[in-house]
Order: sequence, then structure tokens, then C-alpha cells
Amino acid sequence: MPTKIWTYPSEFTLDASSTMDIDVENKVDSLEYSWDFSTKDVDIISTENNNEKMVVRFNSIGRHKITLTATDEYGKATKLTKLLDVKSTLRPQIEAIP
Repeated sequence: MPTKIWTYPSEFTLDASSTMDIDVENKVDSLEYSWDFSTKDVDIISTENNNEKMVVRFNSIGRHKITLTATDEYGKATKLTKLLDVKSTLRPQIEAIP
């Protein structure tokens, strides 16, 4: 679901914080995150904690494929792919003047 459906219906928060690695929990390893998109028509608004969390805004409607890759310090990686439906890219600005 978009982050602010009325203001930015094509803006989404991607969050990989639920990924788990026992070595990371024991503080002997760390994870790096990378996100790949099926479209280049996407803007990265912000990132947190080595790309673990990211806010993106799509500039085209349709079904977009997003792939998350989590890689540890030893090169072991896992991937997860999801489809995301972007229904609108309209970004209305409403101004009321009395």
C-alpha cells in the first residue's frame, strides 16, 4: 500500500527489517541490502540503515517487479521478489483560498 495514498499514491516504503540472520543477531556479521526494480522510472526518496528501509516513488502506472537481495559479509545472499501494483501517479496539490 502506498505511504500517503492521497498525496503520493505512487510512493511506497520498502522495509527489509524483518530479515533475520543469527550471526547478525549475535553481532558477528552484518547484512547489506540492494533493491532492483523492473522499471527505471522510479525515484528513490530516502534510505535508512544500509538500504534496509527505503522510500520510493514510481513515475509510471502498472505492475512493477521489485527484488530485494540481502547479502552477508561472507557473500551469502538471498533474494525475494514481489510484484507491486501502481494504480496512479497523480500528485494533486490542493490550495484553498478564502
